[in-house]
Amino acid sequence: MSPTRAVAVLAVLAAALLLGASSASAVTDPLRVGPNQSFVGLVNGSSVRAGTPVYVACPGPRAFGHPIRDRVSIGFVPRQPFVGFTGSLGNHIAVVFVGHQSVPIDLTFYGQAEAVPATLSLPCHGIGQVRFSPLPTSPTARPYVVWVRFVGLGV
Repeated sequence: MSPTRAVAVLAVLAAALLLGASSASAVTDPLRVGPNQSFVGLVNGSSVRAGTPVYVACPGPRAFGHPIRDRVSIGFVPRQPFVGFTGSLGNHIAVVFVGHQSVPIDLTFYGQAEAVPATLSLPCHGIGQVRFSPLPTSPTARPYVVWVRFVGLGV
């Protein structure tokens, strides 16, 4: 290998090491939910407000079943209209499937994905809402709703 080529190879390796070190030091702790923050709710990684699929195990001709590998999370977004807002007091987000008796799923960090409890009884088909509500609430707090489509899978 010529001296010029050897210097070029060393320069590329040094640059790769420096870039790797700088990106490794750029890793930050997850952002905690706090007052006056905008957010979107995510169901199975989607914030689409119409028809996000939620998969439900429905053995036989049953009308209700249990969720399969479904997850909910929240994403931080710059302040903008038509998204959720934690308000002046919010420090966590409670997630519920509207119209279905469930214990709220509590989210305290953005990007934190939590499994939908397998004990939850959901319809095998149809449309529903998943509501992401900031707590404690305040007059400036605003929930975010994701409309979901229940998809029954025979087991």
